[in-house]
Amino acid sequence: MRTALIAATAVLVLSTPLYSQEQKGMLKGTAPDNFEQRRTGILNSIDQRINSLQEERTCIQAAKSNEDIRSCAEKRRAAAEKAREQRRSQGRPAGSPAPVLPPAR
Repeated sequence: MRTALIAATAVLVLSTPLYSQEQKGMLKGTAPDNFEQRRTGILNSIDQRINSLQEERTCIQAAKSNEDIRSCAEKRRAAAEKAREQRRSQGRPAGSPAPVLPPAR
């Protein structure tokens, strides 16, 4: 009886992730072909990060004092907060860079 209970619990626990992935359409053969959408989202995210880093680099290079460097850091923080607010307004989690879907298995 105890073995049957353990086996039933194990089946339930192990099948739950599979069921949730199936519901999300992420199992092999169930997800639509979204390669172009994924690639575009990833490239846009990379471009945004590159632009942000270039702006920060330019600001630091132009700095003449510690106050200027602090000002660059404040600009960076303000830009990061603005990007975070935009993601929140689009319904994405705060840490997610772009709506990138995981690959279909």
